[in-house]
Order: sequence, then C-alpha cells, then structure tokens
Amino acid sequence: MARLQIGLVLLLFPALAFGQSLADVARQEKERRESNRERGDKAQVVIGDIGGAGEDGEGPRPAAVGTTAVEAPSAPQEETSPRVSMDGDRAQQEMEWRRRNSEARERLTEARKRYELLSKLHLTTGSYYVDSNNEPVITSVEQLQSMVAEAQGELDSATAALSQLREDARRAGVPPGWVR
Repeated sequence: MARLQIGLVLLLFPALAFGQSLADVARQEKERRESNRERGDKAQVVIGDIGGAGEDGEGPRPAAVGTTAVEAPSAPQEETSPRVSMDGDRAQQEMEWRRRNSEARERLTEARKRYELLSKLHLTTGSYYVDSNNEPVITSVEQLQSMVAEAQGELDSATAALSQLREDARRAGVPPGWVR
C-alpha cells in the first residue's frame, strides 16, 4: 500500500510544477527592455561569426576577421524601404504587396506564354505568318528570330522583376505569405 501511495505521489508531482507560459515570458521580456531603455542601456549588435566551438572543440571560436561590435541605436531610424510597421495600416500594406506580387506574376506568365508561342514557330524562306485578318505578321526568318530574342529578354526581365520584388519584401520585413 505504501508503495502505491509513493508511486501516485511521484506520478502527480510533475503536475504540481507549473510551467511559464509564452505570454508570461513575452511580458517579462518587454518589461526588461523597457527598464533597459529607461536606464539608457543599449544592446550590442555583433556582426560576423559569433557561435560555435573553437578548433579544439572547447570554448567559443575566435571572432572572424572583420568582426566588429557596434551599439544599436536606441530609437528606430527612418529607412528608405517600405518597412512593415506594427502601428501602420497593416491591411493596406498587405493589399499593396499582394497587388504588386500579382502584377509581377501576371507579367511573368504573359512573357512565358509569348516566348513559348514564338519559340515553337518555324519559317522557311519565302513563307510567312498572317493574323486573323490575313495581314502578314512575321515575314522572314530574321524577324522571327528577333521576336523570339525579344520575348526571351522580356521573360528574363519579368523573372528578375519578380525576384527583386521578393527580395525587397524580405528586406522590408514583409511576411512571406504576402508575396507568394
């Protein structure tokens, strides 16, 4: 009987220990940052290699060449990129990023369709392509080649523009789902 009681106590003991919730941790961190700000303490920002073990496997690794420590500014500075702000109109920012992404993807899709269409066409000397009104559109092999090259350039440009938009969004702190 005593063994059963000891077993129950050991099983219930972890239930008596209460963990700290994420909200409590966030509140404490916010209070810590506010007290640091009031005291005038500034966080240090380390640029370079900061983690891992040294060559001997013991202790920290020496700082990489070019590693510097700088003090972080206490107040946020104005940036030229459109940063996502917590107090700004988040829904409006999301709509704008989604619109820009949609336009860039649509441009890429159209450029890809045009390139694929033109790259599948073949002409022989003396032949030509006409439109729905029987007007000649492509009259020579050289013209077709230049149109394919132009379409390839537009496809490359659209691909680069979409990549640049995603990079701009990443640098601006935009959630990745806004530009998918």
